Amino acid sequence: MSDLPPMQRASEIKTPGNVPPEAPRVLPLLLPIGCLLWIFGALFSHGWQPDPLLYLSCTILLFAARSIYQRYHRKPLRPLWLAPGESKALASAKVASIVGFAALITGGVVEFSAPLGEHEPMPLWMRIAWHGCCAFGIAYVRFLDRFKHPPTRRPRS
Repeated sequence: MSDLPPMQRASEIKTPGNVPPEAPRVLPLLLPIGCLLWIFGALFSHGWQPDPLLYLSCTILLFAARSIYQRYHRKPLRPLWLAPGESKALASAKVASIVGFAALITGGVVEFSAPLGEHEPMPLWMRIAWHGCCAFGIAYVRFLDRFKHPPTRRPRS
């Protein structure tokens, strides 16, 4: 009739051997870390050298915002179903490339229209690429958690 495999329970689905068991706990921590890299990379690319107190306060602020959001956001986000045979990593990379390209264009417009300082330590193309790369990384981690394999049904006998 069809070439679909029989339905499996979630506990029966085997993950690849190279995925560490702590990966679901680490993924939410990567979002604020990616945001911190984006913010401080943009500051550094314009020649600003923030003091350690600013690093500490931004880190505490982002992790506090993350924990407050998780505490009061009760309704989970709707899962995005994967196409048959597609991996979560590939689907997340496809979506993240669209987000990264949009950030690349937006970052290019912002960086091109921003006034130049006396000494810019990074060339314009590197600053534009920084926005695209950071947006790609953050979107990749964000969507990696949302993609799910669709439930399959066992044929009735």
